[in-house]
Amino acid sequence: MYQLQTEKQKLYFSEVIRLHYEEGLGCERISRLLPVGHTTAGRWIAIYEKEKGKISGMKKHVTSQAGEPEQSPSELIHKLQEENKALKAELQKAEIKAAVYDKMINLAEARFNIPIRKKPGAKQ
Repeated sequence: MYQLQTEKQKLYFSEVIRLHYEEGLGCERISRLLPVGHTTAGRWIAIYEKEKGKISGMKKHVTSQAGEPEQSPSELIHKLQEENKALKAELQKAEIKAAVYDKMINLAEARFNIPIRKKPGAKQ
């Protein structure tokens, strides 16, 4: 069993547990209300849960992976199709840009007779 050793622990341990389970506050909020650090509050809650076999009484919000509310399958498919179209258009623009840069380098090398590209196998 965990022994409260300091006066601070004796004063605030039960209050931290009460605020967490009865009020549903998290460690950050508790540390603003009481002169206890958020890591200390979290450690005390973990110790209490380990000893008493309790699970945190705070409600967990279930959301999708992106943090958005759940969508129906048809909405999700439509959204993914739109995203796919946008990504394909962006890829096409990037490929055109790369081709233009490549052509520009070729012209500059031919016109000014200066090697711009790095030669393969060059020492670094």
